[in-house]
Amino acid sequence: MKETIMVVAHNPKNVELLSQFFEKQDYRTSTASSLSEFDDLVKEETPANLALIDITGFDKSIWDRCEILRKKRVPFFIIFPKASDKVKDEGLSRGAKDVVVKPLSKDQLLKIVKLILGS
Repeated sequence: MKETIMVVAHNPKNVELLSQFFEKQDYRTSTASSLSEFDDLVKEETPANLALIDITGFDKSIWDRCEILRKKRVPFFIIFPKASDKVKDEGLSRGAKDVVVKPLSKDQLLKIVKLILGS
């Protein structure tokens, strides 16, 4: 069975592009571009094998959703537009496997996903 990657980003175009990229790499995707959509995905019994969360444009409550993923043992990583020790510390304290700065090349993105998934 294909692994599912949850793609969360405030910008719907970014969600679409990331989803298309992962599907071309033979992953399934579930997507959210709002906190309520993210809530719906997190409520699923098995939300995903991995989550990519672009926190840009979301308020601080995004961290509460990250905490829920951690409790459900869904590995996730955060992407953010600029280097920030505060964001990195917050992300890692909430259970993120990594916090990386945009832009990411497709190769970098795939490498992170495969490393976290162990494939």
